Amino acid sequence: MSLEKVHYVLNNLDSSQEWQIKLLRITTTKNAGTIYATRNIVLDPPGTLLDVITGIKCHYLEGSNAKYSCFREVRDYDGTAEASAIYKISTDHELVCATYTQLTRSLSHGENEGDPLNFRANAYVLYGSIKIPGQLLINKCEQEQECTVILITMQNPVSVLKHKFLYDAGTFKKISDKVLSIRPYFDVLIIDGTVYMLTMAGEKVFSMDRAYRAICDAKVTAIEGAKIVTLPERFRDVATKGHNPRRFAGFSQEYFNRLQQNIDERHTIARRFGIPMQGDQFNVESEDAANKLIKLLCRKGMRDAFDDIAVEVDSARPWN
Repeated sequence: MSLEKVHYVLNNLDSSQEWQIKLLRITTTKNAGTIYATRNIVLDPPGTLLDVITGIKCHYLEGSNAKYSCFREVRDYDGTAEASAIYKISTDHELVCATYTQLTRSLSHGENEGDPLNFRANAYVLYGSIKIPGQLLINKCEQEQECTVILITMQNPVSVLKHKFLYDAGTFKKISDKVLSIRPYFDVLIIDGTVYMLTMAGEKVFSMDRAYRAICDAKVTAIEGAKIVTLPERFRDVATKGHNPRRFAGFSQEYFNRLQQNIDERHTIARRFGIPMQGDQFNVESEDAANKLIKLLCRKGMRDAFDDIAVEVDSARPWN
């Protein structure tokens, strides 16, 4: 259904005349966190912005190289990076809820003063609305609903053209002024309370690396408190370095609760996945053992259906 919704949105982008374009500056600092600023701009002549919107629709849906044909599924965001997948995450999810609120507030209070070419944008936003059939919405209903559509492209639209010349009065003159470049694609679609990331550049919109590191720290603290591992400091050292913080985006609270509450299941899992035990605790003295437990808790460890051996997987989802 989500893939159908994305297709419907793309196919109906040009059904609305009420589109806006805004420059976006995203700044992230250690102390202040993520800060958004937007600058309202206007494209001339009238109708130019709608031409841009139509170009985006064509880029994704028309021709033998239509970009949409590259996507095979929409899956819940879990920290993986499958090129053929569109990743979705609710705007209420702890990974994005705070930054999403700040982003939408910034979009509602865009600046109008100053030279937009000096705004220091590192992204831009197309902001509009289209009507969506009720059966495609999260809260299904019989009648279609007007929904806000936000398209975000994570590239600086302002640039200086190099080695470009404009023909004027019989000669080609060097173009030295800054120009605005709007591309026929985007990284993030936001509609109906859901963020859809068509590329992993979408993570940068919401500073998700900071968010999943914070989640990693909170989950590791919970694991330490549950007393299911030996050497908690050793486990934390492994869990918070390298690729592991990203894995915690797919952390299973259900799996953790079961390991915490059921000692017999804890021993069963240890045998199945080759994790040593010390008493009733997972012995994480070795980095390999700690990594195995992390992968299990983050839905990255399963049993092979044919050979019945432990294997690492990108993600685990129920079959349709």
